[in-house]
Amino acid sequence: NLDLSLFYIGQWAGAEKCEECMKYYAEHFRRESPSLQDMPLKKYPSQGAFELAWDDDFRYPQFLALFSHFLQADPRASEADVLLCMAPLWLCAHLRMLTSKPVAGIDLPHTTFSHPQHMKDPGVWPANWNRDF
Repeated sequence: NLDLSLFYIGQWAGAEKCEECMKYYAEHFRRESPSLQDMPLKKYPSQGAFELAWDDDFRYPQFLALFSHFLQADPRASEADVLLCMAPLWLCAHLRMLTSKPVAGIDLPHTTFSHPQHMKDPGVWPANWNRDF
């Protein structure tokens, strides 16, 4: 028996391929977490999706703090045996960095979608990786 919870950042969006599936998931598995819903979003123009709104008020340390708070404060997340991450690879890697639980990431084609500004230029990132800590 699988005890499944679906957490999400921002808005719960419908799926193009199976709206009935998303409705079923919302009714049975969707869980809201203020830490995740409080993350600022902006519309990503070319895909019609939303991405994290990185700016001076929301930077990498705030993201890590909200994500860490979610993992510790939400009982369903803190008691999970495995975390399934259906997000860009960078986000799943940071989720794994914040927990000792196994993390399975399954949205690998969108590896850099909505990543922090300091990760956008691979030539700059290694030299400045710790500037926000």
